[in-house]
Amino acid sequence: MTSTRPKISVVIPCFNYRDYVAEAIGSVLSQTYSEKEIIVVDDGSTDGSWEEIQKFGDGVTALRIENSGAARACLAGYALSTGDFVHFLDADDYLAPGALTQIAAVCESDVAKVQFQLAPVDGEGRSIGDVYPPLDPESSSADHIRSIKLSGTYTTPPTSGNVYRRDVIGSIGEPDYETWIDGVSYLLAPFVGRVVSIPRPLVFYRVHGRNFSAFEKLSAVRFAAERQRFMARLDHLQELCRDLDLTGCEIGDPQAYAYVHERGLLHAIASDRRPSLSETTRFVQRIWHEGTSPRRATVLTAWASLLWLAPWPIARRAALLKADPWTRSFGFTLVKRFITSGGETRMPHRRASLTASAGGVR
Repeated sequence: MTSTRPKISVVIPCFNYRDYVAEAIGSVLSQTYSEKEIIVVDDGSTDGSWEEIQKFGDGVTALRIENSGAARACLAGYALSTGDFVHFLDADDYLAPGALTQIAAVCESDVAKVQFQLAPVDGEGRSIGDVYPPLDPESSSADHIRSIKLSGTYTTPPTSGNVYRRDVIGSIGEPDYETWIDGVSYLLAPFVGRVVSIPRPLVFYRVHGRNFSAFEKLSAVRFAAERQRFMARLDHLQELCRDLDLTGCEIGDPQAYAYVHERGLLHAIASDRRPSLSETTRFVQRIWHEGTSPRRATVLTAWASLLWLAPWPIARRAALLKADPWTRSFGFTLVKRFITSGGETRMPHRRASLTASAGGVR
């Protein structure tokens, strides 16, 4: 690999996204950056997606597999790839013009991951709000490692907003607890190289009925699964650190993190049970311990108090507000809107980063 012309493999996993996959493929083909390859993996689609993919002929490497889930589809595509860096682009998302050129410009040999912002659009490609997540180009891998140790995560976009150095993906094996490819991958990256943040939207992130409706209701099953997945990722990270003989990976007990306690509070509400004082206290104590900003920690403390003390209809609405990834940007304005609107607040122009959703958004 050279520092000036790294090859980037774009792997597009597709399951029943016939209406979108052609645009995803086309957005890669139209990139002017020449050192690229496109691999599309149809994950057993039944809606005609495979026929759409085949229309591109020799322009892409296409593979059809039995339905196995997004992570395994991504790994199947990775196995066929030859790039120095790998970008997993969801089939309903698409690259901005010139994206690969901007990404390649920072793909040095010591870079383990490049992350960038996403621009939310609706099913028709119309903008529906602000880019996210907020990324600090000055943040270092040391900063991300410190955040992982404190909270079990760091600010990073979902799948389509990350490009990994090849060996990062090659190190993770085939996680049997995981739905998406970017779980333990984003956690491992700062331990094995630099993480470069580009504070510009390089991918259009599609939000539509299929990838949004699952968050519009409280589900005890979902919250339990997210809690287990979060802890499994951290356990896996520690295993990888031992296998790769990395130092400085000690992160403590995964069960202690605020995210785990938060999912526990949400699980209680979804199970029609009021969280106990001890459950609420553990969450609040951990929020303040993890270095959360005083402003956010204050708002989250107030949120947890609502679950414990507020009348039941308000407690459930508060839980839904936090569970819905469109409304996870907590601040005093949001809380004020929530209170004054009787709990019906919705901010459909925002999407959560994995900082707020370390259990996995997509």
